[in-house]
This record gives sequence, structure tokens and C-alpha cells, in this order.
Amino acid sequence: MSKLFSKLGMGEKTARNFITILLIAAGGAIIYGLPYFRYDYYDAYLEVYHLTNTQMGSLGSIFGVFGMISYLFGGVVADFISPKKLISISLILTGVAGFCHLFATNYSMLLVIYLVWGFTALFAFWPALVKGIRSLASSEEQGKAYGFMEAGRGVTNAAHLAIALAIITAITSKRGSDAGRKGGIIFYSVVVIVLGILVLLFFK
Repeated sequence: MSKLFSKLGMGEKTARNFITILLIAAGGAIIYGLPYFRYDYYDAYLEVYHLTNTQMGSLGSIFGVFGMISYLFGGVVADFISPKKLISISLILTGVAGFCHLFATNYSMLLVIYLVWGFTALFAFWPALVKGIRSLASSEEQGKAYGFMEAGRGVTNAAHLAIALAIITAITSKRGSDAGRKGGIIFYSVVVIVLGILVLLFFK
């Protein structure tokens, strides 16, 4: 493994933290699987929750407002709380809200869940991710670390979309569309919680 890192031109610090960088990169991709689930399965989402297009837009708006706030204040929060704690807590709480999503029965409950996701996936998570990646590489390898992170996010995006689609298709064919939707939500919820725990264990 050290020879591979050497061929990639990694310094000692980046190589030592490479697994952690990949874990954070995976989290940086899959944490958005739950908030954007409604886009990938738009029509089914409308039908299950009896929503209008306006209400669907409102769910995206409340999530986006926290995105805007995160650019203003998220970095300040990341300066006071360690990236390790923020990243782990954000991933775990996003997954917990995902399980709560299984029991949501009306628009008001969905609004609360998307508010939580706006806080965990945008306000708290992204600034901590940026600071965390920066701390895992030497000053001479910041660009390289962010490059590995973005590559990891790209690979994870392709993988989780394919896996989620396979799970939803398989369950839907046997138990119907509502069961398929729940299967997709459970998949994303479990994975982000596991990633949160792994970050807590590996992020030194």
C-alpha cells in the first residue's frame, strides 16, 4: 500500500489519513441521498404523501434556505466544534431523520424532517467536511487531498445510485412501490449512520 501511495505522490500525512479522506468523501456524497430522494422518485413521492407540486417545492426551499445560511455561519460553527464531531453527528442525525421519514404521514412532518436535514447535511456538515479534509493533509498537498475527496464523492455517487435503484426495483417487483420506497430510505439511513460511526472511529 505504501508503494501505491508513493506512486500517487502522496506525502506521509496524506497517506496516513487516506482512508479517513475516503470515508469523509463517501459521506459527502451519500448524505444527500435522503434530502434529494424526492427528486429521483418524484411522482411516487407525490402519490404516497398526497403532495402538490407547490408543497414539493417548499420542501426543497426549506432545505435550500439552510444551505444559504451554512455559507454565512457554518464556518463559524466549524471553528468552535471539531470537524470529527460535526461530521459524525451530522451523518448519524441525517440517518436518524431518515428513519423518522418512514413514519411521516403528512406535509407538516415532512417539513420538520427537511428542516433537520438542512441543518445536518448543509449547515453543520459541509463546512466541517472542508475543514476536516484540510486538516488531514499537509499544507503542500491541500489540492491533492481535495482532489481525492471529489473523486471519492464521484465514485460514491455512481455506486449508491446504482445500489439504491437495484434495491428499490427488487422490492417494488415483489411488494409494491410503497415498500420499494421504504427500502430505499432504509438503505440510505443505514449507510449514513454507519459512515458516521466509521468517521468517529478513524478520524484521528
